[in-house]
Amino acid sequence: MLKKSIILSCIALMFLSSCKDFLEVKPDQSLVVPSKLNDLQALLDSQFINTNPGIAEGASDNVFLLPSDYNALNSDRERNVYRWQNTAEDGDAGIWQRCYNTVLSANIVLETLATNDYPTNKDLVNELRGQALFHRSNQFFNLLLLFSKAYDPNTAKTDLGIPLRLKSDVQQVNRRNTVEECYERILSDLKEATTLLSPKALVASRPDQVNAFALLSKVALFKGDYLAAQKSATSSLAIYQELINYNTLDASSTAPFTQLNSETIFYATGVAQLLVPSRSRVDADLFSQYANNDLRKTLFFATLANGTQQFKGSYNGQNNAILFTGLTTAEVLLNRAETWAKLGNKDKALSDLTTLLAKRWKTGTLPTLKAADAATALKLVLQERRKELIYRGVRWYDLKRLNKDPDLAITLRRVADGQSYELAPNAAAYVFPITQEVILRGGLVQN
Repeated sequence: MLKKSIILSCIALMFLSSCKDFLEVKPDQSLVVPSKLNDLQALLDSQFINTNPGIAEGASDNVFLLPSDYNALNSDRERNVYRWQNTAEDGDAGIWQRCYNTVLSANIVLETLATNDYPTNKDLVNELRGQALFHRSNQFFNLLLLFSKAYDPNTAKTDLGIPLRLKSDVQQVNRRNTVEECYERILSDLKEATTLLSPKALVASRPDQVNAFALLSKVALFKGDYLAAQKSATSSLAIYQELINYNTLDASSTAPFTQLNSETIFYATGVAQLLVPSRSRVDADLFSQYANNDLRKTLFFATLANGTQQFKGSYNGQNNAILFTGLTTAEVLLNRAETWAKLGNKDKALSDLTTLLAKRWKTGTLPTLKAADAATALKLVLQERRKELIYRGVRWYDLKRLNKDPDLAITLRRVADGQSYELAPNAAAYVFPITQEVILRGGLVQN
């Protein structure tokens, strides 16, 4: 037990080192690399592993700030995110470092498993390899969504992606792989993970087949491979499809949802100071889209004396700036509904949407969903996707990918510091600049 504590302490110290240390210094792996399987599991169970960036939600059209709250922001970085004027100089190297710390942990596990023999523990070896592949893929995907363009089959082979760090040697040469290379690696690793993991883990903070197929469906959806996304979503839901019946929840509570609830299939969080509940407000037009019999209207939001709304419906079980950024069965169902519509099957799209909304509306009040064609069904699905996944760190990335379709693209507008700001579809600001500190120390090409 003492040896295990020392090992994990060394690893923690390495992860808490500066960005410079991470980018430039090769750790003494004789001190930090665990070799026992329980140590590897402990490394993959570390709290920082389940952290996804939440910052981009503040740039989305889901939220707005009153002038007083905008003026109270603590940094130019937060103001620039809100105004779509991010710069490399005021970026946060912490996002980059946290994601790659998880990648580093995953690579340590993968290399340790590959260089040691565990003849009596093949099942656990497979589980650990699957978990490591999931976590590495998840963070590659997070970085790709934030720091690269949306997938475009016409340009993906030349668009700059993120560095695919596949070894624990932090002195390996950095380069930005293409968006195509990144998607290929993420998809192939997740496919392998689904063959290694058990169907359902003991806790939602660990990868299993359910959340591996779920993430696979999401990645394929964002790539525009709708058939693959539909098949992966179906595989996930075939194993587990529990939805919370919102009729059983207390709308008067300041935090109506419990952490690790039955709908959560992968638990992850992300910090977004811009979205502190006492500061951020929910877009009024979006709030108006929730019908009175839609229980999300009172479970997700609190209406203040001035008539604006605060978000209170986080699946992290708390009412603070720590967003729930994980995966749920509801999101998987929405993934599949979207793919059905994209593939021309409006009836199946509406069927999946009905399955979800029956658990969201007051019992017996959900009207029959209708759509004249698949294009109309798609718009219904996307509207519910936005309403369901609010404050999950998803909307900004959805805007980014949907802007590739002229029929779905929208222009964002907001007012801050007495000025009007506008963000056109496919604008350069949809790609966050990599922090200058990382660019200089890692020798990377900037966006």
